[in-house]
Amino acid sequence: MTTVKVSRKLQVAVPAEARHALGIEAGDWLEVSVGDGELRLRPLPRDPLAALRERHGALWRGGSDWLEEERQAWTEPGGRAGKKSSRSGSRKRSRRTN
Repeated sequence: MTTVKVSRKLQVAVPAEARHALGIEAGDWLEVSVGDGELRLRPLPRDPLAALRERHGALWRGGSDWLEEERQAWTEPGGRAGKKSSRSGSRKRSRRTN
């Protein structure tokens, strides 16, 4: 375990061992969280979309096929274009009178 000292400007330096282990470089962003009497710093990904693809790639596969089907449904005759949603304006508003 390494300790660091808080400066007069309330800053701390991330120890070299931690920077190298996590690949932290100058200009990177760190997420700060506080809980259970602890302060935690977690490096944020440099490319958030790439990080999502790595973690949840299966959710992204086939998405373009689905999107194309939706586009076709909106542009085909008798498709969804021009149809009102079941939620839009289907309820009458009652006026309150005193």
